Amino acid sequence: MNFAAWQDLARRDPAQAARSLLQRLEALPADQRRAMVSWHPAAAALTAAFARQAARPGPLAGVPYFAKDLFPGRGVPMHAGSGFLAEIKAPPTEDGALVADLTGRGAVLAGTAHLHEVAYGLTGDNPHWGNVESPGRAGRT
Repeated sequence: MNFAAWQDLARRDPAQAARSLLQRLEALPADQRRAMVSWHPAAAALTAAFARQAARPGPLAGVPYFAKDLFPGRGVPMHAGSGFLAEIKAPPTEDGALVADLTGRGAVLAGTAHLHEVAYGLTGDNPHWGNVESPGRAGRT
């Protein structure tokens, strides 16, 4: 879906927008989903976020996005691609600059995406969560 389609769906039916996004995630092969998605909110929280953000003025109102798991989001556990960070560090109590800016423009934080462990590489290879590949082009990072 393009931005306009997400915005229209989020305004008309936030619950359907949440279901659509979660269905798209579920449609990914399990190993890809595990390697790509480090966190996403439950359906009820995602529905509320679509409803809240679609009602805001802004160029991204109701458009979902996934932030790399390095950018802090309030209450969102951070792994930074590691196997231990979320266990020893509490989730942030406020949004970082990127998440705050996108939220202010109406975007919906739909989840976080894995990366090379502690961002120490460009390939997306990750021994803890699986190698991050392009969902549309298996075998490519």
